[in-house]
Amino acid sequence: MAKGWCTEIGNDVCDDAIQVFGGMGFVEETGIAQLFRDARIITIYEGTTGIQGNDLISRKILREKGETLRELMVDLRETCRLLCDENLLRPIGLVLSDMVDALASATDWVLANGRESLTAVMAGAVPFLHMLGNLVGGWQLARTALAAQRQLAAKQGDTVYLNSLIDLAAFYMTTFGVQVVAQAKTVCETGVALEPFPLDGF
Repeated sequence: MAKGWCTEIGNDVCDDAIQVFGGMGFVEETGIAQLFRDARIITIYEGTTGIQGNDLISRKILREKGETLRELMVDLRETCRLLCDENLLRPIGLVLSDMVDALASATDWVLANGRESLTAVMAGAVPFLHMLGNLVGGWQLARTALAAQRQLAAKQGDTVYLNSLIDLAAFYMTTFGVQVVAQAKTVCETGVALEPFPLDGF
């Protein structure tokens, strides 16, 4: 996860940076183009994103029957509970709860089909990696929002900065967080959609 998802996000950030700089981002003067070239290799060495996704499904989930992932979900749901106990943070908690439900559903599907339909399961390995990364990234931002809210309630720290952390978590949930539900659907359906394609059709 730390390797697979973070390196993909690094590429996305560099891609956005080039877009922000426009034509100047494409040429060498700003240095962004070099950063993009450097970032591009990190999704390849130490195992490509596809290999990382396959490893996540086969060795980290199927081999141990999802036990570690279930333990993570307990922690995730506890954060949801804490968020929903705070009126200001409740919308963040509700989105995070939907994300955890989507993870649970996709995990159940992977475990139920990993033996009889392994090819279909592995077809959704990279989407699963992205789904889990987006969820855990949102979870960490949600925990940051909780910490910021506690400091605000105690009248400690920089109010503007602390509120910006809460706003950032809320923004993430409404942009990247909501994608988790769609990614979970992709995990469960992409393999089935690929089955009709004959191998000699590629």
